[in-house]
Amino acid sequence: MRLKKNRLKPYKIFKYVVKTNDEGVRFKGYKENAYIINAEIYPASGRIQAQVYGEKLNYMLNMLIERTTEINERDGICINSETPNYEVVSIKKYTFHKLVELKKL
Repeated sequence: MRLKKNRLKPYKIFKYVVKTNDEGVRFKGYKENAYIINAEIYPASGRIQAQVYGEKLNYMLNMLIERTTEINERDGICINSETPNYEVVSIKKYTFHKLVELKKL
């Protein structure tokens, strides 16, 4: 399945990093600079996802991106905001695209 260009919208991606403060405490964060990807996003649904995620399914989205797009688990996605409000949970690679599952932060 190829992605239809008229369904793709631009979204900001922030790379995941582990930051350390002055006291040596480690915490999760994101890089300051973001990059733009084109993706199709829709609500998560279906029997398998319901069995895997249960009640969390209401706070999850599916995202379709081109196979050549660089993205990793735990990266942050900005959907209708300037700061990351969704996190990449899993990435499934197919012939022409990737299916990325997103979880609300």
